[in-house]
Amino acid sequence: MFGPNKIGEHKYKVTFTHRSKKFQELYKSLTVAIKEKFSLQEYDILFIAGSGTTGVESVISTIKKEVVVIGKEGKFKERWINLSKYYNYERFVRKTKKELFCQLETSVSEVFEKEGCIVDAISSFPYYDIPKNTDVFITCCNKQLGAFPGLAIVGVKKGLWDEFKDDGYFSYINLSLYKEYSLNNQTPATAPIALFEHLLHEVNKIDLEECRKHIDLASDTIVDAVGRAHFIGETRCPVLTFKKSSIPIDIAERWDLYGLTNEATDYYQIFTYSHPIDDYKNFAKEIKNESN
Repeated sequence: MFGPNKIGEHKYKVTFTHRSKKFQELYKSLTVAIKEKFSLQEYDILFIAGSGTTGVESVISTIKKEVVVIGKEGKFKERWINLSKYYNYERFVRKTKKELFCQLETSVSEVFEKEGCIVDAISSFPYYDIPKNTDVFITCCNKQLGAFPGLAIVGVKKGLWDEFKDDGYFSYINLSLYKEYSLNNQTPATAPIALFEHLLHEVNKIDLEECRKHIDLASDTIVDAVGRAHFIGETRCPVLTFKKSSIPIDIAERWDLYGLTNEATDYYQIFTYSHPIDDYKNFAKEIKNESN
């Protein structure tokens, strides 16, 4: 429990194709909803079938500049360093640089922000705003936004497209290809219609203030039960990271905590947006009862 995907359900049936006028209307409605809900009007919003990781690769692979990864040390920074090495040096000659960072380095629950960069906002958005003057951001549909997994969301600042390859380089992770199709409210490959529908449903209903309050309350509840000294990184955060030794193993097993099956780490993680608040309260109550 308390993993990275927000739990929920949605009943739907597909009655039209991804090349129909109805899908074009759906695509446009979703784009408008995201821009208006989160004040992102200065960005072109694109959707790529896959995870947030796919979205990050689409940006790194397509931008003309050498990508330099900065920010907090952690698993995801290391991942983007390894990915950028391939695209920076083995495929393209790039003479200028663009910095990329994880806004929330999930593996250590630490936050980093800087203006004018590429931002991995996969785990941070929308609890944290997209940093001021961000050039490109990447997030996904299945974490705090609460939709089913399978769509990356990429925002590119309007007027920045000359920094991306548009020379006929053909790939289904070429961001310029998605931009071209977006002009007609389409995607270059078969679109997962149900995911678009579900994401629109979740974006329309999300209350940003309540979302943040939920994360703060869940965080405070867990930290109070486990003890602040056992945590690393932020303690009001979409992702809490704390020592495995701080709670009994039988409680961790009953709640199937994130990190339980990973013997290489000494920490559990709890994602503070994925479950109803009562689940966090019941978990905390069990820990307190065990310690009395």
